[in-house]
Amino acid sequence: MSANNNSTAFSRLKKAQDEPNIYHNPSKFSSNLPGNQSQSRRNDDFNRRPNVRSQRPFDSTPFHNRPRGNGRHFTSNRMQSSSQRGGSHVFPNSRGRVDPKPKYEVQMLDISKTKLSYGKLEQLSTDEDPLKVAVELANTFNGLDYLLGQDVFLKERPDWIILITKNLTKVCACDFPENKVKVLNVVFDSQFIDFIIHCLQKLSSSSDKQRIESFLKDIHTLLETLIETFPTSSMEKLHPPVQQVFAAISCMEQFEEFRLNETIKTNFTKLDSRLRELKATSEKLLDKNKKLDDGEPPEDFRTFELYPTEEEIRCKSHAFLRRNIVDGGYRDVEHYLDVQFRLLREDLMMPLREGFSELVEKLSRYERGRMKINYLRYFENCSFLSITTDHGTVSYDVCFDIDYKLNHINWEYNQWFKYGSLVFFSFDNFSTFLVGKVAEKNNKTCREDRIISVELIGTKELQANEWGKKVSMVESTIFFQPYYHVMKALMNFKESNFPLKRYIVDVKSDIRPPVYLHQNSLFEIDGFTFDVLNDSAWPSAEKLCLNEFQYEAFKAALTQEFVIMQGPPGTGKTYLGLKIVEALVAYKTNCVDTSSNIGSHGTRSSPIVVVCYTNHALDQFLEGILKFTKKVVRVGSMTKSELIKPHELSQLRFKVCDRGIDSAYMTLRNQMKDIITQINTMKQNLMNIDGRKGILKLRYLSRFMSPAHEKQLGTDEKLVQWLLMTNDFVLDDRFHEFQYKNPEGHTNDKKEIELVDSDSEDEIRREFKNEKLVLEMGMDENIQENIHALHLEQLHEHRLEIERRCTDLEYNYTGSELYARKRWCLQSEYQTVCYSIDTVQEQHAKMVHFARVQNVDTLSSNLAMLSIDERWKLYLQWVNHLKSGMMNSMKALEKKYRDQSVQFQETQQLQDLYVLRKFDIVGITTTAAAKNHNLLSALKPNIVIVEEAAEVLEAHIVTALTDHCQHLILIGDHQQLRPNPNVYKLAKQYNLEISLFERMINNKLNFSRLGIQHRMRPEICELITPSIYPNLQNHPSVYTFDDVRGLTNNLFFVTHEVDELKDDTIQSYRNPHEGDFVLELAQYLLLQGYSSDEITILTTYSGQLIYLKMEKKTMPQLSDVRLTTVDNYQGEECQIILLSLVRSNPEDKIGFLATSNRVCVALSRAKKGFYLIGNMKALETSAIWKNVKKNSRIINLLALKLNSSVLFIKTQHLSARKYISLLYLKEDVLSHVTLS
Repeated sequence: MSANNNSTAFSRLKKAQDEPNIYHNPSKFSSNLPGNQSQSRRNDDFNRRPNVRSQRPFDSTPFHNRPRGNGRHFTSNRMQSSSQRGGSHVFPNSRGRVDPKPKYEVQMLDISKTKLSYGKLEQLSTDEDPLKVAVELANTFNGLDYLLGQDVFLKERPDWIILITKNLTKVCACDFPENKVKVLNVVFDSQFIDFIIHCLQKLSSSSDKQRIESFLKDIHTLLETLIETFPTSSMEKLHPPVQQVFAAISCMEQFEEFRLNETIKTNFTKLDSRLRELKATSEKLLDKNKKLDDGEPPEDFRTFELYPTEEEIRCKSHAFLRRNIVDGGYRDVEHYLDVQFRLLREDLMMPLREGFSELVEKLSRYERGRMKINYLRYFENCSFLSITTDHGTVSYDVCFDIDYKLNHINWEYNQWFKYGSLVFFSFDNFSTFLVGKVAEKNNKTCREDRIISVELIGTKELQANEWGKKVSMVESTIFFQPYYHVMKALMNFKESNFPLKRYIVDVKSDIRPPVYLHQNSLFEIDGFTFDVLNDSAWPSAEKLCLNEFQYEAFKAALTQEFVIMQGPPGTGKTYLGLKIVEALVAYKTNCVDTSSNIGSHGTRSSPIVVVCYTNHALDQFLEGILKFTKKVVRVGSMTKSELIKPHELSQLRFKVCDRGIDSAYMTLRNQMKDIITQINTMKQNLMNIDGRKGILKLRYLSRFMSPAHEKQLGTDEKLVQWLLMTNDFVLDDRFHEFQYKNPEGHTNDKKEIELVDSDSEDEIRREFKNEKLVLEMGMDENIQENIHALHLEQLHEHRLEIERRCTDLEYNYTGSELYARKRWCLQSEYQTVCYSIDTVQEQHAKMVHFARVQNVDTLSSNLAMLSIDERWKLYLQWVNHLKSGMMNSMKALEKKYRDQSVQFQETQQLQDLYVLRKFDIVGITTTAAAKNHNLLSALKPNIVIVEEAAEVLEAHIVTALTDHCQHLILIGDHQQLRPNPNVYKLAKQYNLEISLFERMINNKLNFSRLGIQHRMRPEICELITPSIYPNLQNHPSVYTFDDVRGLTNNLFFVTHEVDELKDDTIQSYRNPHEGDFVLELAQYLLLQGYSSDEITILTTYSGQLIYLKMEKKTMPQLSDVRLTTVDNYQGEECQIILLSLVRSNPEDKIGFLATSNRVCVALSRAKKGFYLIGNMKALETSAIWKNVKKNSRIINLLALKLNSSVLFIKTQHLSARKYISLLYLKEDVLSHVTLS
């Protein structure tokens, strides 16, 4: 068809559409439909769009501007009834001609099943926030699945299809995967893609090029996202639609003067190539035994499970690994991500493999009890007790010490069973095992009941017959949670969304200014307003109250997009970091106040994110920020600071509301509450069954009986008789009088005491066979329902009642004829009850040892012919089948709950997002940043400041960033604490211990180093200068510090040779000799007038820390003196430091005391006084300590005699002098002090 002909046809159609009598009055038509009068009033929004039933040229008039009917239903409201027009209906066909059509059928949507009206979809399509659109469409209450399933309705309504597709493209841009994937799942499982193609084919003869191109772009975005989200399934399902798009495009371009944008066609060509590539990759067989000289990975790291699998743990072959490149850049983003992910995962997996190998070997040698295994804790006698839903997930209560042998454990201080720790369970000496993670640990419950809560993960599940059985358990000593969150976040990165690739991957040394400064580079700092990019405009260092080193670092921090700032101990890096934050907050505020149009690179809409490695460091940094802005929010709830608690996200979350999000939140919460109710119902019923309280009712067991057995038993009475009596024994009628009385002696109502269900046997069978029933066994209506046909508790109560009646009989009727007759009746009744009790208890006790009946059909079809043991064996099998069915139902509910829980957490994150956007500063730890990576991506922060950056694994830093980051400031000191991988080989040979901070410095990227320290008095500073910091200078103020009161020296070492003790419980060391010394010295210093916050006791091992805390409880004077490890004290300082080094042994092994970074931290925390105790003879084996001793003043200090007339000559108080003299008389404290 020529363009002119097409134009003529289109004109004819337009003219026909413009005729007013073409449109019927839908409200009039609807009123004639039976039962629709009331419905019509509820459909105002749903019936706003006219439509045409057959193919026609696409109307160029925007849909929202076309004429509308006044209807109240989903109807084809472009058409008019023949009674209104006086003739047949007319429909424009694909060639523009109007054909007569028979009367149409009315197609409506059920508004009780979907809330997504056309108006609602239009409203969503104009919402700029894709997250909100995703949550609305993912909310099952809104009924997207129902809408997309209405094929008849949608196929005839291209306007609906185009609008739905537009909304789905918004979902594709959502940063929250759970809601996004849920919506895409609905799309993928429906035929909506076919509807899109059908709609596109209808529009192929349209001349509205702009609208078609927009539709094609939306189709491309949707298909591209589906392919990336479901790559395997997309190969087959989406390849035909892509081909059909090509065909539709070709058809469109048959018309003259109609050429689509080449970019659109190119994008669809890339989609086709991507699908072909996926298919080729899936068909390619990777030879995993091939020697990988080229260093190419054998598989995509994103295919790994996040949780350790049994196959991986048992794998004997070496994992594919490549070194962290510390000299030069990576090939590309994929190369970088693969290296980082595999190294991180191997740091988790290698200890597990070694531990399990050692465990299996020891078990094969029949070693038992408290086995010592590297990286694992072994618990021999454990048991699964019950299911619980108390901790936000479906978990299992596990007793880890059935025999109560772990009485020596100090639950207050030990590190067992941290939240999220990995645990493994096995019933067969770890030939196979279940994987779980700790969901809840309560010290009191651990101490008294030996119970923890565990969430099972992985593919293997607990079977019904494994409840209550003895099971072995091991706990991994490698803390799993940080690995999980960081690995998950790494999987979400790709080339298109990787942050700061220029520096992190390519390692470019020329650092550019932040992009946002291109729009506005004016800062106001300390009253000075100037262009930070104009070096000559900067105020002097003196005017900004900075020294020369801080000044240069400050300028670099505000003018470079990738900032590295090294701060040796005491040089004020935290002070400078706060000044940088203050300047950036003022800049952002100024942008808002002046309504500066910063564009897409602006800083106004997103807060500054402050990231720290530890909770304590984060709290300290945020406390400093609070001095110049109150718009601070802290993600996480681990703060111990009273100043920060009001700023926790959990405190602020519900102060910001959004109707759509709150609706989704409530819907999910209610669904989860319903699931919990169902699980609790089944849990209660399982407890009733496992409690062996009696004989279950027939209706719960009949599903598992053969037809012959079910027919013979028939009623609950016969079931009880069959289990309790021999064939010729007839149950006395009086049995009915007592078996259903409650403990108070009153007969229960009909619902509670139901002896035989009123339903017929066929109805019972139908009930049992209904797989959709949540509990499958018809037990979900009432948790308290009596499920027993015979209840032991009631029998016991009745026995007591008979005994009471016998006593009354003796008192009132002795000697009469009535007495003998009544006594005989009571004795007979008493014997029946006792027989019933004994039989049930005896058989229940035997049930544990009964062998499973393998083939029910081999038993006699006549149940009366079975022995009593055979009867109970058969009964046990029915009960086990019942329990197994209930367990399967519970597993299905557990899975459903977990799925809902993930979506619920994401919806909660969306609530959090609206809170965070209102603040200037968001504080978060590295682990929390990885856990909330999707939240940070949605927040789109373009300024990120990382404190303690040098002591964090590189992957932890990267996963705290998003592709929106334009300005990264790393603050730290790689010469203090480094990252601490679990595997020494990975740390040293694969450079895993090299942080991003250190790697950038090694690659000659520009960095600032602070050079003047304000903390340590000169003699203390000499411990690290020049051996560690050759050029570190002292500020004049440190020369003016007062001497420590009560001691002749401000610094001394006490050496000894008392051996350390190994603490196998926590795999650490302690040295009571040193511990007692530092505690006694701390008490002495308090007597000199120092306050508790002026003294800190440090130690290098957690075992020593626990010892110090236990001993401190006996010294009330020390209650407020801080005790901590060196690693946890990084970045902090105190007036007086007492340090216990712990290690002392005949082999002179000093462990990580040979690591210069830890030594640096240990020696640089004290301001005015530093007192150390350790085995200097052992320490001298390390080159680091030799360097320290080279200083002559240190040697003199080491040679000090520990003598009260010299060392403590300045004692100012008699009580103190008396106390310290007693100190020297304690043989167990100082008997091994070396005198020079």
